Amino acid sequence: MPSTETAAARARSYDDIAVTREDCVSIIECNPSHIRFLPRKMLDNGLAVLALRLGARPEEIPAI
Repeated sequence: MPSTETAAARARSYDDIAVTREDCVSIIECNPSHIRFLPRKMLDNGLAVLALRLGARPEEIPAI
């Protein structure tokens, strides 16, 4: 069973680190479904379209 500290670390989002738009694009290109973990302030229609084109499911795209 994982420790509480390890479980808490896995529950974090990208809000815990400095993220630029270029970082967001790279994250989406590597794993489109990770758009749901990106800071809401960084999301826009362009990133949502990119994630969808690369295979993210519509329900994984947060409301903008």
